[in-house]
Amino acid sequence: MKNKLTEQQIVEKYIKLLEAVNNEYQTLEEREVKMNDLSHWSSGVHDASGLFLNGDYHYMNKEKYDDMPMCCGVFLDWKSKL
Repeated sequence: MKNKLTEQQIVEKYIKLLEAVNNEYQTLEEREVKMNDLSHWSSGVHDASGLFLNGDYHYMNKEKYDDMPMCCGVFLDWKSKL
């Protein structure tokens, strides 16, 4: 039997995937792959544990992101800087 992840480890993994999606130094194609990874991870976590992960809380109260439109932490107005 494999070791189970703690809720904190699950959240940390989610944040890592979320930040990869929001990284401005990648192509649109790279972002789409990372969006799929994030979506599948989140769905699997929800199916296995019932947890619903919302990355908005990760970015709340961070001045740089105060007015950033986002959904579950994914930046809606993301643009590549490449």
